[in-house]
Amino acid sequence: MGEEQSSRPYISKITEIVAQIFQEGDQIVVAGPGNFKNLVSNQIRERLKNQPVTTLEGLDLTGADGVRALIKAQSFQSVAKDSLVIEMQLLVAEVVRRISTGDPKVAYTLPRVSAAAVAGAVDACAVSDDVFSSGVDEEELVSVLNTIEAKGGPVYLADSSMEFGKQISSFGGIVALLRYAFRA
Repeated sequence: MGEEQSSRPYISKITEIVAQIFQEGDQIVVAGPGNFKNLVSNQIRERLKNQPVTTLEGLDLTGADGVRALIKAQSFQSVAKDSLVIEMQLLVAEVVRRISTGDPKVAYTLPRVSAAAVAGAVDACAVSDDVFSSGVDEEELVSVLNTIEAKGGPVYLADSSMEFGKQISSFGGIVALLRYAFRA
């Protein structure tokens, strides 16, 4: 009972933040250690009347490790299958798979992605928010991304603090899945 009492201000702060950013159509998913996730879920349900809250079991990590585990968890992926985070994770996983198997339908680094974009070969592209740390020219990058979008390929911006963002950064800050094999 002492632990619940000391966590009340923290839970109230979480609930307040969720209530401030919640928009109609958003999906609320709560995961975390032990009974704490249930306390948070119940508080959010009380605050946001008539809004469904999904509580995921089996995820007992906190902090950055907890977020990484959550994004990889099948239970979260099934709930958030239409979210950008899951799309990004799947895109990067496919990039890594293709590279590791020698599949030529992948490009990384700006010069290679640029050549594939001009050829109309880019199916989807992801850029890390720290792409400029690798010396990429901003105008050239914007031009390449515009070309990809003009030819029907979605472009995603990845947060470099997330695992998939770090992976993109390790490939020169930009990766692309290709519609067909293309070598620049």
